Amino acid sequence: MLKKKTKKLGEILLDHKKITPAQLKQALEEQKINHKELGQILLKLDYITETDLAVALSEQLEIPYLQLDDYEIDKEATKLIPNEIAHKHFVIPVFFIDK
Repeated sequence: MLKKKTKKLGEILLDHKKITPAQLKQALEEQKINHKELGQILLKLDYITETDLAVALSEQLEIPYLQLDDYEIDKEATKLIPNEIAHKHFVIPVFFIDK
């Protein structure tokens, strides 16, 4: 089975028209100097927002992005995963699909 090639963060942000090729080039040049993550550099340069970064990373990692402001977190759902596991894996049960 062939492994699907993961798109680079810069490519995703370009595809979404969140940055220009010149902005990506500048951020990559800065990355060579300070060795920080590309997303953090783009944020520092004010080229993208935290939401832009979260959406792009969710696409890259194939993890759905949820804007939690749009949801009311179901307290019963939060009881499904023990706190230590939720903290270790950075997960939050938000709602039931079939309640």
